[in-house]
Amino acid sequence: MLMASAGYDPRVAVEMWEEHGKLLEEEDRISVILWEKKLDRISDILWEKLDKMFGWNYFSTHPSEIERAQLLAQPKIMEEILTIYIEM
Repeated sequence: MLMASAGYDPRVAVEMWEEHGKLLEEEDRISVILWEKKLDRISDILWEKLDKMFGWNYFSTHPSEIERAQLLAQPKIMEEILTIYIEM
């Protein structure tokens, strides 16, 4: 909603966040591989259990790019944001 009050068209945000998410997913895959090599003292079983229990977003303070795009794509949310955007 903040982006609409700043003058950004929220309809463009859905595609932008989806594309950004795809790029970050690739970066995350590379980062995970590097971390696994550096953290060889921690067993793969522990990481699998943590991932199943919490998921990667558990420690994040913001939604992922994919989650942002999904949220913005919801008609009710987009309608509310467009109202703010149009008023600007």
